[in-house]
Amino acid sequence: MQTASPDIRLVYRADNYLGESPVWCPRTGSLYWINCQPDPCLFRLLESSGEVQRWPMPERIGAVILCADGGLIVALARGLHRFDIDSGELQLLAKSPDADSVYLHEGKCDRQGRLWIGSLTHAMMLRGETGGGNFYRLDGDCLEPVITDISVSNGLAWSPDGKTLYCTDTPRNVIWAYDYDTATGTVTNRRDFAVIAAADGRPDGAAVDAEGGYWTTLFQGGCLRRYAANGAIDRELRLPFSTPTMLAFGGENLDRIYLTTTRHRMSRDELAATPEIGGLFCLDSAIRGLPEPLYRG
Repeated sequence: MQTASPDIRLVYRADNYLGESPVWCPRTGSLYWINCQPDPCLFRLLESSGEVQRWPMPERIGAVILCADGGLIVALARGLHRFDIDSGELQLLAKSPDADSVYLHEGKCDRQGRLWIGSLTHAMMLRGETGGGNFYRLDGDCLEPVITDISVSNGLAWSPDGKTLYCTDTPRNVIWAYDYDTATGTVTNRRDFAVIAAADGRPDGAAVDAEGGYWTTLFQGGCLRRYAANGAIDRELRLPFSTPTMLAFGGENLDRIYLTTTRHRMSRDELAATPEIGGLFCLDSAIRGLPEPLYRG
C-alpha cells in the first residue's frame, strides 16, 4: 500500500456545516456541491474564473444530480425535484415514501442513466439507532426500495463496466459490492468488499476511477483511501483535517480530486486549528476519474 500526504488546496471557504455531493459538469466546466444542513444550499464553482454561485433550498438537501438534457435534480428531504438555476423553480419529480424523520441523502446515476437515491434516518443522527432507511431506484415517478435496512446511505458508485454496484451504510463500517444487472437495474450477490477498522474512520462518499479503483473518504479518519477492484487497499492519501465527506473527479482531464468537508463532530479545538473546514478543497490525482453518469429518465 502506498501512503502519501498530497498538496491539498482550499478552493473556496464555504463554511459548510455538512458539505456533500460534489459533481463535475464538463458541459459548463463547473463543480456543483451542497450544504445539507443547516442553511441548506446548492453551490456551483465555475473553475475558469473561480466564481461561486449559490441557491438556498427550502429544506434539507441530500444530493445534486446532473441530467442529460442539461438540467439538474436535487434531492430534498421529502422528495426529488427538478431545479431551474435561472428561475429557482423546483418541480416535484418523486415523493419520498419514507416517514418525515427519514431524509433523502446520497444520490447518483448508474452507467445507463438510472437514478439511485439513498436515505438517512434522524434516529441515527440523534441516538445512533441503525436501520430505517433504504437505497431507492427511481422508476417513473416512484422511488422503489432496492437495498433496505440502511441508516446513513453513502459510498454509492459503479464499476467502469457498470456491472458492480458499491455502497455503504456508514455506521456499519463495511463497503458492500453487488452484482448489477445493467439491463434491469437490479442487484444480487451482496458481499463485503471492504471492512474498515473503527480506528481508521467511517466510510463516507466515494467515486470510481478510470482504472476501476474505488475511492472512499474516511470521515473522522482524515484520509482518502483507494481500493483495487479486488478489495485490496491500494493507497492512502493523508489529509490535514479529519472530516472529509465526499470526493469527485473534475477538471478538463478528470485528473483533479475535489473534496467536500464537514464541521460535524469536530471539537472546538479542532475548529480553531482548522477554521477552513467546511470548505471545498482539491488535489491533483495521478489516476484519472470517469465522467459522472447523467440522468436519462
